[in-house]
Amino acid sequence: MLIIYVFVRGVVKQDMKYIAMFLLLAFSLSCGNGGSNDPEQVKAELAALEKRLITAVQAKDMKTLDEIWDEQYFGTAPNGATVRKSDLMAAVEHGVIQIDHIDSTDLYVRLFGVAVMTGKASVKAKVVDENYEAEVRGTGIFVRRNGAWKIAGVQVGPYRPGTPLNPGASN
Repeated sequence: MLIIYVFVRGVVKQDMKYIAMFLLLAFSLSCGNGGSNDPEQVKAELAALEKRLITAVQAKDMKTLDEIWDEQYFGTAPNGATVRKSDLMAAVEHGVIQIDHIDSTDLYVRLFGVAVMTGKASVKAKVVDENYEAEVRGTGIFVRRNGAWKIAGVQVGPYRPGTPLNPGASN
């Protein structure tokens, strides 16, 4: 179990595990440029940029990350902690997150004037100097500003296949 450690804006190390999961899935639900309104094309744009995002985190390329996350970014980690763009930027800048790889699958995109993408990710990373591996599911919300997709929010939770929505139901 992670011990208490003060992080950016009062987030403790225990919460950092969830914020890291959240951050890492945000990368896997990444954004791209272009003006397509075809969900399959948008999905391809978003999936193609995943490598760019991972590279930006590995290189601490704050300029690229600043372009990707919308100024109004607001998300929710699995533990209920809220995360803003400044939290994500600080986590990368201070080396709290080190990504080994993220493999995204089951991506599904819907367009409503914004893009909503759901997906599953297998994550292998280092969080606050501890190895971290997880299977997660999440939903990303993307807005198009000046022709470029930006991440506006992400909700992340653990992937638990076979767990029914209601205990009496089957999948």
